[in-house]
Amino acid sequence: MFKHLTLSLAALALLAACSIKDDRLACLTPVTVHIDGFTISQETLPATKADPVAPGSYSGVNAITLAFYDAEGTEVYKTTQSKTDPGTFGEFSLALRMDSYTMIAVAYTTKDGSPFELSSPVAAAFTGTHAYETITYTQAVDIENTDPVELSATLTRVVSSKILEICT
Repeated sequence: MFKHLTLSLAALALLAACSIKDDRLACLTPVTVHIDGFTISQETLPATKADPVAPGSYSGVNAITLAFYDAEGTEVYKTTQSKTDPGTFGEFSLALRMDSYTMIAVAYTTKDGSPFELSSPVAAAFTGTHAYETITYTQAVDIENTDPVELSATLTRVVSSKILEICT
């Protein structure tokens, strides 16, 4: 009886192990993401100026959204931090299954009447009447085992421009 019980427990332990290929999707890996800050760049031809800025010290940002999307573009994790939330602004802890992901981090300014929405790895928008400061980062992430993963992200300001060329 004891031998049968021991073999049964050993078989259950083997089935629960994360090293079995079929169970890879059931295993979770701890992931820590640090938003290191971002660079504010101002270009005037021909010189470029860049100043590193920590997200918590910059008044132009009051929220950060972090999301992970799988290879098919399906959202598997998304959370938003507000500068007023308890904890360290720009520090995230989560768990992901072994797979390949696209990590998206967006720091931005929110105001009443202009909420921000990250709807896919390639689509984000202010859904209200105004757009504000937006700073982003994208990275491919491969989770290959259950060892803890630490990621850092230095964001880049989104800048749009329009050039009007008048031909006569």
